[in-house]
Formats: sequence, structure tokens, C-alpha cells
Amino acid sequence: MNHLKLKKRKLKTEPALILAGFGTTSDSNIIYESIQQSIAAHFPSLKCLIAFTSEIVREKTGQFGMHECLALLEKEGYRKAIVLPLHIFPATEYNLLCSFCDDYPEMRLLVCETLAHRWGFIEEMFEFLSKDFLEPSEGINLIIGHGSPLAAEPANIIYLGMEAYCREMFDNVYFATIDGIPSMSMMLKQIGKNGQIKGKSRIFPFTITSGKHVSNDLLEGDESLYQQLIDLGFTVDYLSTEIDGKEFTKCLGFYPELISIFINRIERSLKLLEVY
Repeated sequence: MNHLKLKKRKLKTEPALILAGFGTTSDSNIIYESIQQSIAAHFPSLKCLIAFTSEIVREKTGQFGMHECLALLEKEGYRKAIVLPLHIFPATEYNLLCSFCDDYPEMRLLVCETLAHRWGFIEEMFEFLSKDFLEPSEGINLIIGHGSPLAAEPANIIYLGMEAYCREMFDNVYFATIDGIPSMSMMLKQIGKNGQIKGKSRIFPFTITSGKHVSNDLLEGDESLYQQLIDLGFTVDYLSTEIDGKEFTKCLGFYPELISIFINRIERSLKLLEVY
């Protein structure tokens, strides 16, 4: 049988890139597409795919998940990949992603850290976000993240830390979450205690996309944060941006500085893969 040599395909030595985001069913999917295009342009020699980690979103959109992306890469001869999470916090969705990648047997997968994985990363985001803040003489700024309804969620410490950071570093900035602690009702109560119950307020969605949570919980409807602030006597605004003639609520995904942060994560991972 020695004379029967099995021919094997040529395997790729360079890694691929997978951008793993929660996903969205709204038009703000254009943010994911923009991030993918920017990163692919910066790393033209690397194949760049995007995967949605939410099963419900994948069902509604038909978008690839991690299984499909990895199957495609494996078929093309890839044996390692850098997974860049587009999640902001290292919460449940990110931890599930890490577990999946750790247990995947066919490829070496290096998962990058999230945007809020380190306190220095959070300060880095506030450096560019604060350029859009109202001055203390103008009004207050409300930073709203997604949060978690689970009390045992490890990322809760980050939400509480961000609340403390905003309180200590700024005179007119508040942080709250939609689904967790600190809650928006807690934030509104604190605003009242501080006597900041008149004037202007600006809502900042601390999210990658301006999807349904932003529209339903923050900006639209009788129960939204926008309406609650109006009822308290505030004038309320939020920033918007335009892409291809369509207007979107400005969230983190629209800041060009975010791309630089993602590029730094990938470049660090490429160096790690040289020895990993």
C-alpha cells in the first residue's frame, strides 16, 4: 500500500477574520456591513467574514452564524482564525462565543477582547464619545447600555463601574442600562436628587447598532426614556447620522474611532498567533 500516496489539499498558513456580532433585524445592519468593509480594506490579504451570534436574529435574517462561517473557512483550507467580537461587554453572549471557540476541534481560534474588557478601553471610548457631550452649562448627558436582567451576570460589575466613572469624571453625565442595574428609573431618580430637573438632556445609546432597543426603549413611545424626560420637563435630543441618504440614530458603531480600536485588537491578535 505504500505506493498509494494520498493527495492532500494545500492548507492556508494565514488566518481568516470573523467579526462576531449579536446581529440586528433593523436597517442598522448597515453598521455591521460598514465595519466589515473598513476592516477588510485595512487587512486586504485576510479573508473577512461576519457572523451573528443571536439565533433569533439569524433565523429572521438568514445571516451566517459561527458554525456556517467556520465550515466555509475549513472547506477553503483555513486552519486558524481571529474572532473579533462586536459585543461591547464581556457578558453572556461573549462568554458563549468563547466557549464555542474553545471547544471547536478543527481550527485554532483566537477570540479578541470586547470593547469594554478593560477599564482603559472604556476610557478610550469616552475620549471620543465625550466630544459630543453637552457642556454642564447646557444640560445633561445620558449614556444608556443594554445591561442584563441576570443578577449573577459577571458583566454587572462593569455597568456599576461605568456608573461610578461617569459620576466621578463628569458633572453632567449619567449611565444606566435598559435591562439591568443601574436601571433607567434609578438614573432618573438620581437626576432629581441632584436637582438637574430642567433644561436640556441628550441621550447616547451605548450600543453598536441603533436597533429596536434604541427605538422602542429609548426614543419612541409613551414608556420610552425620551418621553419620561419630556414628562419631567426636559427638552430632549439625540445625535443622528446619515448613510446612503438614510438617517440613523448615532450609536457607537457610527464613530470612526471604533474602527481604529478594532484594528488594534486584530493587529495584536496577529502577533499572538505567531506564537500561539
